[in-house]
Amino acid sequence: MEGWLKQMIERLPGILGDEIEGFIRDGDLISFAGGCGGELPAIKQRLERIEEELQRAGRLQGEEELEEAAAEASVWLQQWLCSAYEQVEGGDRGAVAAAADRLLLQDSAAAALELVFSALLKPGDAVLVETPSSPEALWALRSRGAIPVPVSCDRDGMLPDDLRRLISAAKPALVYVTPPHSAGPSGAVWSQQRKLALLEQCDRHRVPIVEDGTPSGVPGFARAAAGRGGALGAGSAPHGEPSDSLYSLWHQDAKGEGTSVIGLDACERALFPAQPLAWLRADAAMLDRLAAAHPQAALLSPAACRGRLMLHSLLADASFSLMQHAAEILAEYEARRIYMKQLFKAADWRGIEIHDPGFGLFLWLRLPEEIDPEALLRASLLEGTAFVPSHRCYAPDQNTPDPELSPLGKGGWLRLNFAAYPSMGIAEGVARIGDALSAFTARS
Repeated sequence: MEGWLKQMIERLPGILGDEIEGFIRDGDLISFAGGCGGELPAIKQRLERIEEELQRAGRLQGEEELEEAAAEASVWLQQWLCSAYEQVEGGDRGAVAAAADRLLLQDSAAAALELVFSALLKPGDAVLVETPSSPEALWALRSRGAIPVPVSCDRDGMLPDDLRRLISAAKPALVYVTPPHSAGPSGAVWSQQRKLALLEQCDRHRVPIVEDGTPSGVPGFARAAAGRGGALGAGSAPHGEPSDSLYSLWHQDAKGEGTSVIGLDACERALFPAQPLAWLRADAAMLDRLAAAHPQAALLSPAACRGRLMLHSLLADASFSLMQHAAEILAEYEARRIYMKQLFKAADWRGIEIHDPGFGLFLWLRLPEEIDPEALLRASLLEGTAFVPSHRCYAPDQNTPDPELSPLGKGGWLRLNFAAYPSMGIAEGVARIGDALSAFTARS
């Protein structure tokens, strides 16, 4: 953690507490207006009723009984997830139960990513990443001593020529990508051609791929379900997103034996924020390797046990529609994104430019060139609000992207999370950033 940030924490209100370490990892806009939360009220109330029912039935009491019930729920959740993916990706429906051995449950996306990195990387290993990339993943890679190597990207994904050059020169131990590229300001989505080019190169050089779907907020199978029958219109994927994941493309290719694709996704960012659940998809050999590297990762805390029981009860309820729930979340995110953008447009901030990827979890704000985003972050922390300065989305030697390829270009950009908070929290957070900016420019 940066020294100046440690000093800032000592001066912050106690309400921040342990949130700062999470900010460094997750980079969300932090607002402390009362009643803020990312979960929709209807699903929150439903989960509360489920918890009460489980309490009355005695299923949340007794450590040994709780662990046994959670183990049964975990098996059910694995099979449910496999069935959900089968419905989106196609394939043999009768193989759903057998496919459960290609899915490993984890308590959170951060824990899943840490498991993969700790099992497959050692200090000094090179990892190819996008330009820009997920700041959370870059932070996790650097904390393990790995070296992120940026591959030039445009709106279709990694540029094939640069990928070929770097995969030969850097000899990477891993490639980390977010094909629904909403982790970056362009909001770009990888084209099918670029996905196939990445698979071909990684297969040739025997380099495994981590495909992280969590920056989009809603898992791919839920986005597809909502797109086919929800608010986004029948027969379409949200925002034109291709339905084929890297994992499904690799799994369909019988010749792709030189590489392995590990798919990462989670419920925690949008579907069920109060019941975090993440999962890794891979071939059985890779999942065995991950599990063997950290056998303690399979141990569940009492909170995780309760969470899995509650999710099992919710998803097994025939009256609950995941398609409808996902569609409502996507519609709510759309409303929050538009609302935050309106707030910034209404503010009298000269020289501010807004970049809207059109989906995902974040808006991007470009500051006048004379304002340093890191310095503004320090002032914002004192107001109880935080954001991610854009340079944290780039590997260390790629802090100045090519303006022709990325909308970041010149000037300082901020990444702001509109998805985690309802309107009151968004308004409070934007107002606090405005106060910090006013104070900062007054001092300048």
